[in-house]
Amino acid sequence: MSELSGKTVIITGGARGLGAETAKQAVAAGANVLITDVLDEDGAATAAELGERARYRHHDVGSEQDWADVVAYAQAEFGAVHGLVNNAGISTGSFLADESVEHFRKVLDTNLTGVFIGMKTVVPALREAGGGSVVNISSAAGLMGLALTAGYGASKWGVRGLTKIGAVELGVDRIRVNSVHPGMTYTR
Repeated sequence: MSELSGKTVIITGGARGLGAETAKQAVAAGANVLITDVLDEDGAATAAELGERARYRHHDVGSEQDWADVVAYAQAEFGAVHGLVNNAGISTGSFLADESVEHFRKVLDTNLTGVFIGMKTVVPALREAGGGSVVNISSAAGLMGLALTAGYGASKWGVRGLTKIGAVELGVDRIRVNSVHPGMTYTR
């Protein structure tokens, strides 16, 4: 596979699990990859394992400054940004009536606001590159009501809606915006 040769992709939550596998597949397809996460040791190890076309940066997806720094770093290291995979997320495991407001807000901030800030920040770089692709990782919990997913499910429904808005608004700039909705995935 070489359809991503010469392309640069930012992958949030890329230290392990789905994000790390996405990074591995992107590098195998020829891409340069910037893995971001708050799990520095795992993120650095994943980037090192992937070789010279991978880098790691510490990144809080809820921080506008971190997003600006990540996009600037990717452009400096690889010349341009052609894609973004918004994968970083927090899951939940409590009933709606039992979930604290504080935790609900934390999940929304990471899972939904982080996706919004990422899309908003990367759009100028994608336009500069002549177009690109944004893939937002939602969930089956963003397609149907699932018990024990109050904050998580709400955030993933929001990611699905934000994706559709992005697809409509950014298509004219040759920027594809899609979401994927995996079911239960057993990772740390």
